[in-house]
Amino acid sequence: MPVPTGPGISGFIKSRPQLSMTVNNDPRFSAWVGIPQTQIDENGVLQELEPLETRMVMFGASAQRAHEKFRKGDDIVAFGANKEYTATRDGQQVTEEYFLASHIGHDNNVTTYTVHRGPDRYPAERDGMQREAARQDAAAREKAQQQATGQQSVGQQAPAQQQLGQQAPAQAAPAQQAQAQQQPAQTAPAQPAQQAPQQPAQQQAAPEQ
Repeated sequence: MPVPTGPGISGFIKSRPQLSMTVNNDPRFSAWVGIPQTQIDENGVLQELEPLETRMVMFGASAQRAHEKFRKGDDIVAFGANKEYTATRDGQQVTEEYFLASHIGHDNNVTTYTVHRGPDRYPAERDGMQREAARQDAAAREKAQQQATGQQSVGQQAPAQQQLGQQAPAQAAPAQQAQAQQQPAQTAPAQPAQQAPQQPAQQQAAPEQ
């Protein structure tokens, strides 16, 4: 979709702005505006020419605001449309052009000004949003600090646990040796010697001859 554009002018207010009323009792702002012109000569030097002149007109409430805010010599940027009207000059009717402005403002490229934005329309809502934002920021900072503290504690405990694990066998060995020394040596009970059964002597009688 193409961007909507329209005619505009950039210049300065050349005459004192006038505020009048139309036949329909509508406010009308009118002022002559100069539009700077430049050209580059044969030597490539930028030269300033006599500014063009056109009458700028506004109607309605915008005309009243423009008359309050703009003075002769102000640099302006205006948006609107080119119009023509018929006027009588020296007994003859002539067609003249003017610029019908719908929007007008100071040119910030060459103007220093202060913008007054008026009172805050929603102070309670703004304060509530600020408090909520501050609360969320504080909670985020506290959480980050807790995470940093927890990581530091874990990092400090790990070497201690490793050192404890290395010392445990060394400490257990002397204890086991002491316990072995305190326990009396257990010897197997003596078993009675087994004697071979005595068989009665058999006397063999010599056979009688």
